[in-house]
Amino acid sequence: MKKKINLTAIIFLTLFTSLGCYKESLQSTSSLKKQSTLTELFKNIAPPMQSFFLIAGQTKTIVGEKGTNITFYPNSFKKKDGSVLKSGNIQVVIQEMLTGPEMILAGKSTVSDGKLLISGGQFYINATLNGEQLLVNNAARPLVKVPSNQNGTDMSLFKGNVTANDTIQGDSAINWEMKKDSIIFNLDSFYNSSGTVSLSWNYSFGFEEFGYYNCDRYYDWSAPKTEVKVKTPEGFDHTNTQVYVYFKSINSVIKLEGYDKNLKTFFINHSEAPIGLEVTIVIVAKKDNKHYLEVKPNITLTANYSTTSNPTESTEAAIKLAIKGL
Repeated sequence: MKKKINLTAIIFLTLFTSLGCYKESLQSTSSLKKQSTLTELFKNIAPPMQSFFLIAGQTKTIVGEKGTNITFYPNSFKKKDGSVLKSGNIQVVIQEMLTGPEMILAGKSTVSDGKLLISGGQFYINATLNGEQLLVNNAARPLVKVPSNQNGTDMSLFKGNVTANDTIQGDSAINWEMKKDSIIFNLDSFYNSSGTVSLSWNYSFGFEEFGYYNCDRYYDWSAPKTEVKVKTPEGFDHTNTQVYVYFKSINSVIKLEGYDKNLKTFFINHSEAPIGLEVTIVIVAKKDNKHYLEVKPNITLTANYSTTSNPTESTEAAIKLAIKGL
């Protein structure tokens, strides 16, 4: 009997030791996640987060710097416990990324499950009460009007889901999911950024939760596509460099999220780009505490497109200015 007890103790001790080593291994793997050197740069050059204050229980329209209108109704806000807010000073924050250059500055792309989107503009919105996260009351959804120059192009509403990079701390990717909510393209009264009312074409819709939204439609799925590869110099890798492909004609952006360490090459990963479209490739980096930039304009994509890059030293201000001017 004594021998059986000792044997059982040995088994449990071995199992406990193995589990302990496994747990330590998991912790070690997690701790190996590298910090992106570009986190602070994109935080500084991104389109501004604009703050507005309004009183719950009232109808109020806020207007972003780029002309995005958002109207809140008396019952539009509720707390996490489901109670509708009737009073209180609410802070609403929005970020407008209506153009491709603004999307690049924000580190955002226009891809839905690997399929390229033609964008009518994207934005971020959130609301809090004394620091407490609020929810949207679906019985009184806020109404959004996004200014448009798309000449009547039909669009669908997409919600953005942001996920952290598996290996790079501070980096993330966004995937756009189509919602059932409809978008109306119309010409009606519209508050502009100066606060005056005028007639303007816009995309109009209501939304059911706070976060990222995009007015889009899918690019022709049947059109021939290609991978895009960009080889970077020694020392420029996925921890300190990001590469974007900008399609000006369709107001769309793809971020090259894949990186081959052996070939020192960035690639699209889980998506492809349309052959024949003209693009601008933007390479941004921060290495040895120095900023780098390369802009490769007027490139017509061909099958199996590949190019090399040679980013040169720049400044944060110059990078922001160059991207805004694309």
